[in-house]
Amino acid sequence: MYTVPADVFLQMTEVKMHEELADAGVLTEFDESLGKAMFVSHQWLSDTHPDPEFQQLKVLQDTLKNIVAGTSSISQALFSEIVYGRRRGPTPGDFASGHLHIWYDYFSIPQSHGGRASRGRQTAIQSIPTYVARCEFFVVLCPALKHIDQKRTLSHASWGERGWCRTERAARELSTRKGGYVIIVESATHQSLLWAGLSMRDVPGEGEFTLDGDRVWIGRMMIQMVWSKLFYFLEHRQFHNYRFLLNAQAVYFRALDVEPIDGLVPGFDTEIDPSVDCKGFMLERFLHHNGLRNIFERDAAGWPPICFAAMSNNVVVLQALLDRKVDINQATTKPATEFILPAKLTALGIAFILRNNEAVELLLCARAQVNYNDGFGGNALHTACVGDNPRGVRLLCHARANVNQQSVPGMSPFMLSCACGNRHAMKEMLTLNPVLSLRHCLHVALMFAGGGSADLVSVLL
Repeated sequence: MYTVPADVFLQMTEVKMHEELADAGVLTEFDESLGKAMFVSHQWLSDTHPDPEFQQLKVLQDTLKNIVAGTSSISQALFSEIVYGRRRGPTPGDFASGHLHIWYDYFSIPQSHGGRASRGRQTAIQSIPTYVARCEFFVVLCPALKHIDQKRTLSHASWGERGWCRTERAARELSTRKGGYVIIVESATHQSLLWAGLSMRDVPGEGEFTLDGDRVWIGRMMIQMVWSKLFYFLEHRQFHNYRFLLNAQAVYFRALDVEPIDGLVPGFDTEIDPSVDCKGFMLERFLHHNGLRNIFERDAAGWPPICFAAMSNNVVVLQALLDRKVDINQATTKPATEFILPAKLTALGIAFILRNNEAVELLLCARAQVNYNDGFGGNALHTACVGDNPRGVRLLCHARANVNQQSVPGMSPFMLSCACGNRHAMKEMLTLNPVLSLRHCLHVALMFAGGGSADLVSVLL
């Protein structure tokens, strides 16, 4: 993994490509004994060059200088701080230039067009998940700057739409690295920790790609990342995390030509004949691969089988559970703080968040409650808005979900969609409920949704 020492990076006045830096002896083959590495995720500011006028990297230079000098500090993610309180963040000493090394695609990946460089480039691209895992800091460098060729302003919102940027973020989420920080840099004086609550909403395959063929590369990378993380959880006996990812993995693979991993627990055996009782057979298989002994057993994190089935959008297993009189409104008993999920979340709420609308329709037809109170005080409509699920919003409004119920911190479903920057859910809510109050919604969008994209703000104006 090639990096540039921070003290060298801070002296740069132009962006030079990998080969030039290698010839100048600037690149370092990073080793953890040298200090800490920083992975910089960003959008290019032109079609052929990442930063032609050295605008983007100048922001990163000034940011590092300001943090070390104490004139700027990295704020907490606002929603996370409100719900869980202030958590430890990076200190100025963590960014000391003598021990910091920068990974940046144009510096660290071969850029020339010869055969050898092309092979090196492909190898480096395939190794991005490994590079991300080796970095203490994952930095989203997204100052508001105009793309030279496209004549549009790039920002945190546009970064989140890019398929490759989403893949890099997924690599961070699925890495086995303990600790570290994901930092959003929007200006030299405005940095914050990334809110993890929306990670499974913005999956790589549904992002924007310049070359649609890149989805093939992304699919291979995602399969390897999920496979490695599942093995890691099993080896470290983190069984709830294993179940969570095993059942959520299909979300990561949306719009990619790959199939979910079937399960890693060997020795499945049952006396049920699938040709006689297909649903019963699939239920037994589901319980085996999730390491659950029966249909009523909660795991150590307080999750019952019906919630995992909703997470995987497995309507066959869901129907089998309902046929056996499992409580359709059975809820989790503990929060999943890593993903900002509250306790008391039902299978219906989980399905809405992940946009598993086949499971949603089955559960609604079976008369699942829509106006429950989860651990944040919200109902199913809140979860549909968090998941930016317009179809789910429509189903719930027809089911008479309470549009005025408030969740922490005092937000209606529509207001929560504004806070999350979920304009599809916002538009659906306004279409179905044109008399909704917009009071404070613009302020909420600007405070919580990273300043709000132009498209988001236009929905409210």
